[in-house]
Formats: sequence, structure tokens, C-alpha cells
Amino acid sequence: MKLTPGLKAIACVAMFAASQFVASNAAASLIDFEEVADWTELTPSGMSASGYKLAMGDGGNAGAFSFIIAGTGDSTGLSGNGSTRLVNFNGANVTLSAANQGAFDLFSFDGGESWFGDEHFWADRISVVGTLAGGGTVTQTFDLDLVKHAVSGMQTFTLDASFRKLLSVTFSGIGGNPEFSIDNISVNAVPEPASGALLLLGAAGIAAVRRRRAMPRA
Repeated sequence: MKLTPGLKAIACVAMFAASQFVASNAAASLIDFEEVADWTELTPSGMSASGYKLAMGDGGNAGAFSFIIAGTGDSTGLSGNGSTRLVNFNGANVTLSAANQGAFDLFSFDGGESWFGDEHFWADRISVVGTLAGGGTVTQTFDLDLVKHAVSGMQTFTLDASFRKLLSVTFSGIGGNPEFSIDNISVNAVPEPASGALLLLGAAGIAAVRRRRAMPRA
């Protein structure tokens, strides 16, 4: 059966919408800092990693600082997970946002302590505060196990379903001075509203083509 020009146009839109849907689902990212050079400093102006921006906040402490730390050994005296991670010192916090300023979902992250020693420097909790695209904030706090090890010194924490459609999220340490590490941040870009509309239009177009094909011939 030959399609009319109108149905051909609808079919093209349907195919484009489907490709947009696939592209949005493929946008899941793991921010693992592996592409960032060892001892790169995170500053208030921020740096890019895996299509996202991370910026340091000082938490009101002028001595706050953050560094990318690589390596599996304990020669630095820092606890970790055996891979590159971001370590925050003297009350520093980290704010994550999409490089294109769009909305994103946050699913999980690895968190841990910093130094092997100097107990008063360790954060005993990590606070995660998300700013929602529709307004308002969501918060979760995770307890650290205080197990300090160069390879197994971090835990995986999972966010609940309220951490969806975020404009930004801030990670902060609680307790002590407080210092903490983060890594393997699992995020997913939220499709723009236009993409969602195209998907609906595409579905309607596919349905129209199917109905046209099912019509009996005169």
C-alpha cells in the first residue's frame, strides 16, 4: 500500500520521535572522574566531568579545598575505593549541575572518609540536597561506616525517587571538620519537554499509519 504524503510526513515524525526517545534513554552517565588529571583542584568556578559541572563551595570556611585524587595505594594517607575520586577538605562541599543547565535525575553515588588518621577530621555523614526543577528542595543524609581503607574505604548510597528532575545537587560532610570523598555519581539527563511531545506525536503517527493500512480497500 502506498502512503499519502501526509502519512509519509507522520511516519517520518514518528521515526524522529523514536530516535529522540532512544537518545534520551542513552544519556545515563557515571561521573567517575577518571578523565580528570590527578591532583586537579576543584574550584568555585567549577570543572566539567562526563557532561556535568562540579563546583566547590567553602561552607563558610576560608580554608576549604577539594582535589581529584587517583591511585590505589595508601601513600597519600587518604581512604578511598582504589580509583580516582573527589576528596573534600576543611568543610568543602560540592555542587553538581548539568553542563547544559538542564534537569537530571540522581540515582546513587559512592561516599567515604578522607584521611586514615586524624579522627576529628572525618565526616560521619554525607548530606545530599537537591534543587528541583519545579521548585523546592529534597534532602537525604547517609551514615558513613568510618572504615578507612585505600581500596575499600567507600560505600555506595542510593537516593530515593524524590531525586528526580533536579537542577543541581549539593554534597556536604557532617561532623568533625568535616572531610569526605565522593565518586561514581550515577545520573541521567531528563529529556526536554519538546522531546516528550515529539514522542507522543510519533506514537500517534504510528497509530494513524496502522489504522490506514487496516482500512479495507474500496
